[in-house]
Amino acid sequence: MSLIRPEIRAGMWRGREMLSGAGTALFGLWMVLSTFGVTRWLGWAVLMAGIGLAFAGWQRMRLRPKEAGLGLVEADEGRITYWGPLDGGSVERDLLTGVAIDLGSYPAVWILSQQGGPDLHIPVTAGGQDALLDTLNSLPGLTASRLIAARSREGGGRHRLWSANRIG
Repeated sequence: MSLIRPEIRAGMWRGREMLSGAGTALFGLWMVLSTFGVTRWLGWAVLMAGIGLAFAGWQRMRLRPKEAGLGLVEADEGRITYWGPLDGGSVERDLLTGVAIDLGSYPAVWILSQQGGPDLHIPVTAGGQDALLDTLNSLPGLTASRLIAARSREGGGRHRLWSANRIG
């Protein structure tokens, strides 16, 4: 039995990088305020690193699904694989021709287009989103802030986020 309610524990797990970055920043702040000399300068470095980690964790937390969905995403050595209960598939990162999000379906789905193959539809609530988002974030011109904006967009429809020829 846990002393922390399950929904609070789940929220803390979603924001684990942000919480660890905030803890690191607080430790750095303590070093800055309570030490002197070289240790104080080290405290400034720890504080700045903690702020950077907290910001990156905040972005990742906003992209993680709040509810568990069907299927599992794996991204390994440039190959993105979706294992779904009814369908699935895989694409090579280097063969991607486009990335879009379809907000009209429930739940919303990432649509990965590839050369010479069918599109891969991955629900935004599927497990393993971290690996998928890291791989998508490595595409030139597709940033985490662009992915966050796409996820939080109102209305339905299909929105192109990235194209191999140009940024969409």
